[in-house]
Amino acid sequence: MATTASQSIELQRITMKANGAVTANRLVKIDTTEGQVLHTTAITEVAFGVAQDTVADTAAVEVEVGSGAIVRMVASGAITAGDALMPAAAGGGKVSTLSGATAVTCGQAIQGAADGATFTAIFRPGVRTPVAT
Repeated sequence: MATTASQSIELQRITMKANGAVTANRLVKIDTTEGQVLHTTAITEVAFGVAQDTVADTAAVEVEVGSGAIVRMVASGAITAGDALMPAAAGGGKVSTLSGATAVTCGQAIQGAADGATFTAIFRPGVRTPVAT
């Protein structure tokens, strides 16, 4: 008799204030102004979470912050399923395939994606790589 496994993933979402426009499915970092978030802008930044909404400056934005959460992200460059991910050097909260000695990982691709496409990934924030080349 075959058995099937079932897994429950608890969402860990928090509502923050956007410092600048924030777009859904993009990485955000904590701003220096308490209680606010904005898009990541460099491969060295630790992602706080993934925005769940598209909102204007100063609006409330729901952010998924749970490590291990299954999320949607936006690709900067081609992504292959299984790739380790990092905040994109081009910024805007997009993600790219992990590379570079100073890169900070933010998850792993579950699906592949073309540049600019939205895809499914697992969010694992804040792991600095010793050498990710």
